[in-house]
Amino acid sequence: MTREAYWRLQHIPQASALGWYTECVDEILTRLQSQTSARIAVLDIPMIGEDLTSDINRRVDSYNQALRRIAAAHAAQCLPLHDRLASLLPNTACPATFGIGSLPSGGTSIPPGVPSPAHRLNSSDAS
Repeated sequence: MTREAYWRLQHIPQASALGWYTECVDEILTRLQSQTSARIAVLDIPMIGEDLTSDINRRVDSYNQALRRIAAAHAAQCLPLHDRLASLLPNTACPATFGIGSLPSGGTSIPPGVPSPAHRLNSSDAS
């Protein structure tokens, strides 16, 4: 499916741009505030992939900055999903893949509760 076909299917009128995004978020928050007395909170956008310095994540950062400004203007809380998830990424000093990283000793670091690959090979139900 092409991008344009997807946009038509989802009724997306144009490509995402920061200006259009801020207009839409502002409109949504304005409507929510006028139609409810509920406390309003928004989640910021999580990172895309693990490279926080990538072009797409720099774009996510700019969208999150705009989101925080709009939320503040509407007295809505902005919950820091991006920062919370980023804090869970492995330290770049100890590279890891899917939670299993190489240790300087040549061994591996396996998170607690995750059986080692050797455990699976030795279990009776392994095929």
